[in-house]
Amino acid sequence: MHVACHELLGHGVGKLIYRDAEGKASKFYDPYTETDFESCYEEGDTWNGKFGSISTSFEECRADTCGYFLCQLPEVYTLFGFEENEIDTMLWVNVMNQFRKGILGLQLYNPETQKWGQAHTNGAYVLSMYLYQNQKSDIVKFELKEETEEFYIHLNKENLMKEGKELIKKFLIILQTYKSSGAVELATKFYAHFSHVDEFFLKVRKLVVKNKKPRRIELNNNLMRYNESVIEPVVYPESFEGIIKSYADRFPCTPEVTKQMIGEWNHSKHFLRV
Repeated sequence: MHVACHELLGHGVGKLIYRDAEGKASKFYDPYTETDFESCYEEGDTWNGKFGSISTSFEECRADTCGYFLCQLPEVYTLFGFEENEIDTMLWVNVMNQFRKGILGLQLYNPETQKWGQAHTNGAYVLSMYLYQNQKSDIVKFELKEETEEFYIHLNKENLMKEGKELIKKFLIILQTYKSSGAVELATKFYAHFSHVDEFFLKVRKLVVKNKKPRRIELNNNLMRYNESVIEPVVYPESFEGIIKSYADRFPCTPEVTKQMIGEWNHSKHFLRV
């Protein structure tokens, strides 16, 4: 459900407001600083062009936050078969997953350049820090046990529903206001603040990097057709050899395929010579 809300409505909505026919910029209320400001897109401006280096991460963060806000609405969660009594748990799971993604994403943060290397994890960290730094009740607590090298995220379900839902809503309004208005200076300052990794989370980062798991390798079984009536699964050993055999069976190198590959190679060599 969160992925659907993220992709279809998160990325799929969000009006950009351009200077009007009379040459005037629109007036907005900044829900973060609680001040008024004027801003707009100029003719020829685009979202990525105007917001530059933060545009991708900012947009992923906004789309994620759309998902966390929309999943609470009956018009949305009933489409996915959820009942009202399941929403508290469902929101807790979604938000906890975002906190976890932001923490694990610290391995993609470069302390020397103070830059994030991946848009989604930067966005997850920003949402996490916004909730963490603006909470009045104990929605979330972080616990680092350096002596045993353990780290815990304590996410209080009751406080998440009481206060956290409104914080998520406000956070989404802030992001959308900055995007729609083209307020790149306000957005950059806001996003940089919550992207900052302080000394505590640098310690957490060291623990994350130390316990980093190797990249997962996928092994997929195949369905093999032996005749018109017999289709059976082929299960491969969990090894590198099994992966190679799985690919070889799925994409057999027949004479036709070999001929096609040679033809494409000869064509590419000719193209390179030209």
